[in-house]
Amino acid sequence: RIAISAAIALPALTQDPIERAELAAISALQWQPATTNHPSSRLVRAIADREIHLSIRVHPESIVFEVDASRDEFEFAMQFLTELLRSARIEPAALDRWQVHALQSDAAARTEPNRAALRAFERCVVPAYAEWAGGLDGEAIRTVSVASVQSRLNALLADAPLTVAIAGD
Repeated sequence: RIAISAAIALPALTQDPIERAELAAISALQWQPATTNHPSSRLVRAIADREIHLSIRVHPESIVFEVDASRDEFEFAMQFLTELLRSARIEPAALDRWQVHALQSDAAARTEPNRAALRAFERCVVPAYAEWAGGLDGEAIRTVSVASVQSRLNALLADAPLTVAIAGD
């Protein structure tokens, strides 16, 4: 297998709940990747047929797009990731799905003992990260729109530093 990882550097830690929610919502592309040229229905089918796996993780300092593929699918995986990094598009259904997931996660973080313990641990060990990752505000989750997330994503794809790494066996 080969993993291709592209990390988009974020300008600075933000404590603004709406900004944090907009950044986190970019991960909606993981479930429904789409570009200006290709709707998610086409891309999801194309990568599933080729056993290519997409992961998008949002960290305080970066957003990481990672594609995992077989050696035979490396070229297609590179093309897919390049297309995403050039013209990713957040579809309304993808944002809706992300909002439902984020609201459920926010509720679980307040009621599940293991999540509360993890938050307490993070506050002690990595306080700056814990502050940023302390969960998204439900109001902020509901406030973000396709237009606001797309605008933030476009700005990052156009101007933010990008680091790419390729590893494989």
